[in-house]
Amino acid sequence: RAAFSLQGAGGGLVIGCEADPVRAAASLCMAEWSGLSRGSDGGSQAAEVQIRVGRGEQLLPQLRRDLGPRSVDVLILGGFQGTEYREELARAHGLELLSEQAVVVADRVLRPMAPELVWLACQPDLFEEPCAVTTEDDDWVVVARRASGQSINGGSWNERSAFQPWPWKQQPPSGLAQLRHVADEARQRTVAWRQRDRLVAGPCVPQPEESEAARHAYQQLGINPALCWPRRSSAGQFDAVWMVTLPCESAA
Repeated sequence: RAAFSLQGAGGGLVIGCEADPVRAAASLCMAEWSGLSRGSDGGSQAAEVQIRVGRGEQLLPQLRRDLGPRSVDVLILGGFQGTEYREELARAHGLELLSEQAVVVADRVLRPMAPELVWLACQPDLFEEPCAVTTEDDDWVVVARRASGQSINGGSWNERSAFQPWPWKQQPPSGLAQLRHVADEARQRTVAWRQRDRLVAGPCVPQPEESEAARHAYQQLGINPALCWPRRSSAGQFDAVWMVTLPCESAA
């Protein structure tokens, strides 16, 4: 879907990183079937999809070598990762992969919680006006645009930059580590965690009491992103897409 949205809008390269080779094979088949694995015939307006197999600590340094610094415009974190989101963001930040105005999207940060990632997204020195998009199953998708002027390595880097556990100057509140521990234990009790290495189809069952408890836990630590709701585009029934306007865009 990301690649299709880039068609006719200047084109681009979409790279999917999959730790599970079965999921990677399924993703590659879909890209081949849609004609996006080698780009389409749209010239400079074409989008291309690549699927790479491995974990973030293996693939992100590889992307840094292949694409160079500040080459990622959109970083999408997904797959019920929860507390692992912060680790992936730390690697991307330490390797200076994110472009000047890169957008970070983190799917499902209520069930399971991703307290460190959401706290970082709410830091004005790191991200501009984050928002939490409410999903139909009462979860959040956090979207935030990277604040400009960030650099941590002074233009130099090495692959050890990908393994800094906390590369940011901002220090988290004392209760964040405990909330991370609680969230990680809860994540490992979920059905999604037990089935993370299998192809699972079907929607998640809404659990409003868990979502409300997660929102309350975030609020206790002063984590209060602006709430947004997605809207359908004005296209027809079958080609309509969901859209969301970030707070910084609506204020412009």
